[in-house]
Amino acid sequence: MPVSNFKIAIAFNSNKIQRWQQNLISEIIELDLFNKVSLLLFEADEPVKKGLFYTLYEKPDKKLFANNRADDGKNPLSLVDIKDTGLYFDDSVEDIDLLINFCGENAVKKLINRVNYGIISPKQDSPPFFREVYNNSHFCEIAFKLHTRDDIDGKVISRGYCDTMKLSLHKNLLNAACSTKGVLLNLLKKISLNGLGSINPETGDTPALNPKMPVFIAKLLFRAVRRFYEKKFFREQWFIGIRKKEPDKKEFNLIKQPDSGFYADPFIFEHRGEDYIFFEEYPFSTGKGVISCLKIERDGTFSESKVVLERDYHLSYPFIFEYENKIYMMPETSANRSLEIYECIEFPGKWELKKTIFRDILIADASMFKHNGKYWLFATVSENEHSLNDELHVFYSSSPFGEWKAHSLNPVIVDVRTARPAGNLFIEDNQIIRPSQDCSKRYGYALNFNRVEILSENDYRETTVKKILPDFMPKSHAIHTYNCNDRFELIDLLKLTRIADN
Repeated sequence: MPVSNFKIAIAFNSNKIQRWQQNLISEIIELDLFNKVSLLLFEADEPVKKGLFYTLYEKPDKKLFANNRADDGKNPLSLVDIKDTGLYFDDSVEDIDLLINFCGENAVKKLINRVNYGIISPKQDSPPFFREVYNNSHFCEIAFKLHTRDDIDGKVISRGYCDTMKLSLHKNLLNAACSTKGVLLNLLKKISLNGLGSINPETGDTPALNPKMPVFIAKLLFRAVRRFYEKKFFREQWFIGIRKKEPDKKEFNLIKQPDSGFYADPFIFEHRGEDYIFFEEYPFSTGKGVISCLKIERDGTFSESKVVLERDYHLSYPFIFEYENKIYMMPETSANRSLEIYECIEFPGKWELKKTIFRDILIADASMFKHNGKYWLFATVSENEHSLNDELHVFYSSSPFGEWKAHSLNPVIVDVRTARPAGNLFIEDNQIIRPSQDCSKRYGYALNFNRVEILSENDYRETTVKKILPDFMPKSHAIHTYNCNDRFELIDLLKLTRIADN
């Protein structure tokens, strides 16, 4: 059967559903992924009873870690009426090709004979995403299983990995809900485009967890005290490292910077035979990044840095490029919920806003690359002001200032370990390499170099071929940018400095 003729149903256990589920339904309908979408009302599994300690923990946790900015009608966990989806429950529906099940394992056994191809269910512990906070895991696994009549227990057919919010289960649930939608939507898009036959089941499972709430609360208190101590007595400072691009790799030398702030996100640009470094300069006194620039002198020293672009909001990640003999910069402007391109009027210090290519969107570390006659833009995106480290989105256009279209499989990756960009894409040995950040242990913890194997309007695939951990430099805690040209390589490193020392 052509996939476009698929009839799917989504099973819920109540006429109240979570907002992320409503958004999922809306996108399925808007994107016209399937021929028909129906809703079923089905009795859920008996919920696991919450113990006394869990009940005592749950309410203050929600109060302490509620994201007020996400509670203005955008909270992914808030309940909405099923009628807000524009659909209604229809338990008489028949000839269902694929069922998405949010009612638990018992529903799989009772509904499997009503489905032609299979049932997709989330694979979760109870309570969901508790295990990762309990274990202080660096990331949460999001998985979906496909159940068929021949394999009622099912096999995992899609996985994603989002950031773990280690101090709060409520905050972790908020973040995981957004990424859960991303993983499921990506899976459904693949099925819609290529059919179920294109989905390869995985093997392996996660061992059961038997948590003890008093132990869990003690762990949270210990983490909170440690976090308070680190923020009270230490300050995070990024430093830019540079070395010549030579076969005999030498150590990176750190560029001198003021103690009153830090330099990060370095990009190198050649202009009239001379090399310039554009970077984020972050003064601690203002708490707001600006874009600065310095020149690499012929003798290997550096000119004095100068601020070249400042706005009322935070700027970082100054992606700089040439187009039709003009120079442009596309800094991160997520603090303004936008993505802006600036034109250079007088190099290197005068820039004017040319175009805002995305509005009302949280988008981070956007990197552009020309391939097969199209411009491709890679960036992480967040819907609800939660983690900007989890979901890689790809867009394409005929020019940097044309209409940008979303990739058919967005988010193409849901993985906190590889999603967020870390610099210019480049060609090495005739292969496209995409630098990215591993944000699982902490923001910008490590660098990945990913080989892009497929890049088209309907497919995307990459494989990590190299990883650089921060420990290759003394006292470094993170490394999250890599850029180069024919002469130099640039990175940035995070160090912890005692506040008293500053």
